[in-house]
Amino acid sequence: MAVLMLDAEVEGPNGPEGPDGFVALDDCTRAAERLAATRWAGRPGAALGDALLGVGRIERMVTAAKVALVGAFDASGQYRFDQHPSVATWLAAK
Repeated sequence: MAVLMLDAEVEGPNGPEGPDGFVALDDCTRAAERLAATRWAGRPGAALGDALLGVGRIERMVTAAKVALVGAFDASGQYRFDQHPSVATWLAAK
């Protein structure tokens, strides 16, 4: 986490390209924890369907963020410091 915080401090609160991704990641984690703790049973079926579609939208947005992050991590070459030839092998080892 120290590296993440250092990067956030170097880039400033809005980073080079917009809002700080590390803050957004923390916010997303807290929101996902609340979502995972929600008791869905007993809610109206239509509301559950809407919630299910909403979770699908969120998954697609998170996937897009992950793709961008993988690209940035790949470009940084940071995975090589852990003796991995690629981001994929680095991720598989984690």
